Amino acid sequence: ARTRGGAASSRRYLSSGAGQERMLELLRAFVAREGHAAMPRNHVEDGEKLGGWLSTQRTHYAARDLSEAERKKKPLSDEQVRRLEEV
Repeated sequence: ARTRGGAASSRRYLSSGAGQERMLELLRAFVAREGHAAMPRNHVEDGEKLGGWLSTQRTHYAARDLSEAERKKKPLSDEQVRRLEEV
């Protein structure tokens, strides 16, 4: 899906294995180029909304430390955390 700005929506990458891999590749490239993973939510990388995707990943990561009652978001799996921490 495309947004008004022409960037693809990051929502399709939340559960797709291939989509997750694409976003991780973009994140790795960003970190290699910039030396950090601090980017604004509206950052677009190669036509993808990488900043929004990363913000969502951080929200799901933080949900891992909350109780079931406190959670509003589904936490990342151990595998998803491992892959993000590798970057």
